Amino acid sequence: MMMMMMVYFGLFTPYQYRLVGPGAWRGARDAMLSTRERMLQPLMTRRVAVATNDSSSSSRRSLLVPASMGAAVVALAWLLYRRRAD
Repeated sequence: MMMMMMVYFGLFTPYQYRLVGPGAWRGARDAMLSTRERMLQPLMTRRVAVATNDSSSSSRRSLLVPASMGAAVVALAWLLYRRRAD
C-alpha cells in the first residue's frame, strides 16, 4: 500500500518503471524511498554560523518596520475617508 501511494503521489522518478516487468531492478524500491533524502543531501553541505546579536534590540527593530507601515496605512485610510466625507 505504501509503495502504491509513493508511486501515485510521490516524486516522479525513472525507478517507477523498474519495479516490475521487463528490466525490473531489485533496488528500485529502495531508490524510490530514498529519493527525497538523496535530493536534499547536496543542499546540506555547509554549516552556517548563527548571529549572536542582542535579541531584544533586533526584535525591536524587526517590529518597527511593520508597525510603522501599519500606522501609515491607517493614517492614509483615515485621510481618504475624511476627504470623501467632506
